Amino acid sequence: MKMIQKLFFSSFNLSDFVGDEFKGSLYEYFRAEATMQFQLRKEYFTRARQAHGDKQFEVAQYYSQQARYHDSRMREANKRAADNINAYNLLKHEHQVDLKCSKVVDLHMLHVGEAISTLRQHLQNLPPGYKLHVITGWGTTPNSRGGLKRAIHSFLVNGCYTFAEVNKGAFRVNSKR
Repeated sequence: MKMIQKLFFSSFNLSDFVGDEFKGSLYEYFRAEATMQFQLRKEYFTRARQAHGDKQFEVAQYYSQQARYHDSRMREANKRAADNINAYNLLKHEHQVDLKCSKVVDLHMLHVGEAISTLRQHLQNLPPGYKLHVITGWGTTPNSRGGLKRAIHSFLVNGCYTFAEVNKGAFRVNSKR
């Protein structure tokens, strides 16, 4: 029990995960929060594993519980970041295409799972005869192979959608109906 009272207090600070380019956007704040929660989760799981190895099962259970708490906080922060960037992207592209026959979804800055979920939602709500312009980008690093673009391409192929690659970082998808 004495070990449980010696709680692990991390020196992690949110500002450690926010880059110099942080301009106060909620998206970047939530991604930084998620990164910090990930680090805390990792640290607590490491401590739980160590305590379990030392046969301190109550302590290991406490650390494992704390890790699960930070895991849920990380997921919540990532969801809020995705919601924020989706709202921003929706406004950004609102007037860029003829809204009578096509719509735009910009998946920049989303994680693969978030992007697929967003795309799935847009495709389900796409009226018959409409086209969806899907902007993925083509990678952010010089040697990047565009992980998001490849995942979206696979999703469209596996979902039997009719689509065309319009340029290096975008697809045009036809509605299924």
